[in-house]
Amino acid sequence: MIRQVICAGVMIVSQVGASERGALRTDAERVIAAYIDAHNGEALAMLERVVNINSGTQNFEGVRAVGAIFRGELDRLGFKAAWVDGSAWQRAGHLVAEHAGRGPKILLIGHLDTVFEPDSPFQKFERIDEKTARGPGIIDMKGGDVIIVQALKALDAAGVLKDMHVTLVLTGDEEDAGRPLSMARAALVAAAKGADVALGFEDGPGDPRYAVTARRGTTGWELRVKGTPAHSSQIFRDDFGPGAIFEAARILNGFREKMAGEPHLTFNPGVILGGTSVDFNRTQARGSAFGKTNVIAGQAVVSGDLRTLTNDQLERAQKTMRQVASQAMPHTQATITFDEGYPPLAPTATNFVTGRAFPQAGVVWSYPLIHRGEAMTGLIEPIVGGFVGPSSGNRRNIPDEDSLAFSYSDSDLFRRDRLAGYDLLDTGQRVDYGTKLGLYDKDGGSYRLLIGQSYRAQPNLFLPLGSGAENRLSDVVGRVVLSPNSYLDLIYRFRFDANPLANRVQQVGLSGGPSSLRLSGSFIYLPPQLQSQFVTNSSTGQNVLYGTREQLSFNVTAKMTRYWSLQAAQTINLTHSTTLVNGVPTSPASSASLYASVSAIYQDECMAFVGSVTQSGIRNGDVTPGVSVLASVVFKNLGEIGGTIASISGLSLP
Repeated sequence: MIRQVICAGVMIVSQVGASERGALRTDAERVIAAYIDAHNGEALAMLERVVNINSGTQNFEGVRAVGAIFRGELDRLGFKAAWVDGSAWQRAGHLVAEHAGRGPKILLIGHLDTVFEPDSPFQKFERIDEKTARGPGIIDMKGGDVIIVQALKALDAAGVLKDMHVTLVLTGDEEDAGRPLSMARAALVAAAKGADVALGFEDGPGDPRYAVTARRGTTGWELRVKGTPAHSSQIFRDDFGPGAIFEAARILNGFREKMAGEPHLTFNPGVILGGTSVDFNRTQARGSAFGKTNVIAGQAVVSGDLRTLTNDQLERAQKTMRQVASQAMPHTQATITFDEGYPPLAPTATNFVTGRAFPQAGVVWSYPLIHRGEAMTGLIEPIVGGFVGPSSGNRRNIPDEDSLAFSYSDSDLFRRDRLAGYDLLDTGQRVDYGTKLGLYDKDGGSYRLLIGQSYRAQPNLFLPLGSGAENRLSDVVGRVVLSPNSYLDLIYRFRFDANPLANRVQQVGLSGGPSSLRLSGSFIYLPPQLQSQFVTNSSTGQNVLYGTREQLSFNVTAKMTRYWSLQAAQTINLTHSTTLVNGVPTSPASSASLYASVSAIYQDECMAFVGSVTQSGIRNGDVTPGVSVLASVVFKNLGEIGGTIASISGLSLP
């Protein structure tokens, strides 16, 4: 539930601020997430309270009581709330609340009623375990109503609600709309007409990984059948016929034979009454029947619903049902009527596919200044790069799945597109500038420095906070490479905050040995994150604030023959620093192995083969420690074939 509330709050904020933001990028959005985590207990208590009040559609007092609880919460947030009486359409009514502000007009939609009337055996909230509960209307949709209220409270805590224009409509007859429908939905239609954005908070497909791309419409139908009453000994005679109940059964079976199995079409007889006389209350969907076992039934009533994905499908189904009902057996007659229902929202191509065109151009200029001496050659090379593209292009309907780990480094200087994958674009206009310095001796040794920075015309709010490139002025990045000979390389890479020059990332590496046996190692240091830089795990919804991180990595490559080599690598965590997960301190074990692998590599002029066994100690969302065996074959002119042969996860690694 926490994750759903955060999503609700963030979606609303994104409409108020810049039209393009990444999830949980601004300070306000981070306050929202922190508020939700801190007040989740209050939300669960509110959910339990409203679930324990029966609000079946026909329980008008119960619907009003649930509405009163939410109205109290909205009043405290400064909303002007009103109860719209529903007596004109034979229902309890609706709760409508408005918060006036300067921003776009946002409509939030929910409902107060459930399908569980007072005589239902399912009445109370029940905790199954610490993460799971069940109760009447939790999903449909008192849980959604609580999410709305908690999201608004979080927005208020972040100081952004005061500038927002929000209208809230919680209907009291969503499960069984009153009639006429034009009156029952007048308040919702009026609110929708002035809205720039509308959000419905009823559960969709039941899985937060998916979104609803279409919705079937629903229409009610009622079948009334008349027969010829007589003594039961005369049934099926040519002068009396089968009676109303048999004729109703024939019609229902005809519906099944002609329409069952059609994709996206359902038709359900929910209530059936038959006998000598029938009294059916359509509003309450209940009634009574009188008959005797020795009397042919004179009346039958069937009430049900019809759901279709398109208007054409609805028209075809209604035509078929009328035809079946019109083919009456002797001495019976049947009529079928359809009420005004909700129209279907058919799927469109744009619901499933999205795309974008993103033109981008860039130019890099450098001017190397070289001085040649007897023992050394010196180099000073200023470099400037300019890159131009639209400031827009990143969209919320294209989730970022392949650019999540971006961290600005020296290798990103003077690159047109600095982001991996296709989901996230490096938008806008920027200038990269830097300098290369170098000393080269006559024996092949070299000593090199690169340092640089970027300036953007506008911040890119889709880049991860703390990545070093999200603001207009980027962090200062660079590297120092000392290579006195072909057997030894010393590398120092750094990233400093632009203002002040505070340490962001430090990495020191060493590589040495002949080509037949090359050893390398590196040490990386990352300082603790600030409170405003926490990361939200996309798999678990957990907010993670990392402490100091220090890691040591080793790699050994041994060339066995002309074509074969062996390689081993390991990365070790060196710190006991505390990481906060949803505000709860956790301490990873020092000296724990984060990653280890052994690989066999074959490489010739045409192809390469890599086989490896990898042990991972990383736990992140649905990624758990385990061992994997991988193999891949690369044909240098054709491509690559490979995959995981075996994987065992959930292992407890040292």
